[in-house]
Amino acid sequence: MVFYINFAKVQIVKRIINIAILFLILGVFGSCAKLQQKKEYFLNQEFKSYFKFGAQSSWNYVESGGSSTVASMELNTPKDGILDLGEVKQEFFSYELNGTGTKDFLLRAVADEDKISRMSLFVSDTTYKVIVELFYLDGVFLSYTGRNDVLIEHASKEINGKTYSDVIELQLNENEFYDKIFFAAQVGIVALEEKSSRDLYLQSYILK
Repeated sequence: MVFYINFAKVQIVKRIINIAILFLILGVFGSCAKLQQKKEYFLNQEFKSYFKFGAQSSWNYVESGGSSTVASMELNTPKDGILDLGEVKQEFFSYELNGTGTKDFLLRAVADEDKISRMSLFVSDTTYKVIVELFYLDGVFLSYTGRNDVLIEHASKEINGKTYSDVIELQLNENEFYDKIFFAAQVGIVALEEKSSRDLYLQSYILK
């Protein structure tokens, strides 16, 4: 009788141990699966409407009161895709704006944590120098506080006699090349106010 009781106890203990081992194994595999899952960040669609355009898109500019094109830009060497940084995947795009009558630019955009979309615009001056840094979060564009720039969003804005919808105005307070730059959704750069007192306004554009 004692033998059967002890045997039953042994079987119960074995079952408890086996169940504990099973849960431990499941926990280990679950932890490994979590470690293997990469965080993925994607650019906001509204954000992209201001900055992402196809190869050979072009923009022509005039000076205030003028009708003849004095500067133009063409989009070249576009790149886009997913940056795989090990534990993190980030959507990005970049391209060059090759200028005629104005400087060359380089634009880069990347998705970041907390649903942030970031954009940096560089100007070519021996080397590329950053002139604009902004980010988009929860439907709002913001400038980085460390740059001391002022960012203003306009539902619509008249610029050199033309009205644009959804315009970002950036006052570049510590920039050596430009005082202001304006971006419009589905258009791109619509105006550049240079330190040289020359202001460039969009005359025509072709998006591809």
